[in-house]
Amino acid sequence: MADTKKKIDPAEAFERQKVPVFIPKTTAGDKSDMVVSVNGKTWVAQRGKTVYMPRYAARVLQRSIQAEDEAQAYIDRKASNR
Repeated sequence: MADTKKKIDPAEAFERQKVPVFIPKTTAGDKSDMVVSVNGKTWVAQRGKTVYMPRYAARVLQRSIQAEDEAQAYIDRKASNR
């Protein structure tokens, strides 16, 4: 009988590893969950709790948070120049 297991590339296996993700609660009391979807799969990260998701999903979530921070910094700069 032939071996039917699919061999996984080491780089792909690394990206699939579950990693802890923690998103702190905001000072404004925002309790909304952060949702990340990649290729039809979705994960929810609750603020103030550690959750586990694949490394590639955590990376997308990290980039999203960074983009939000940069957008808020831009808004703050523009508001202070009035």
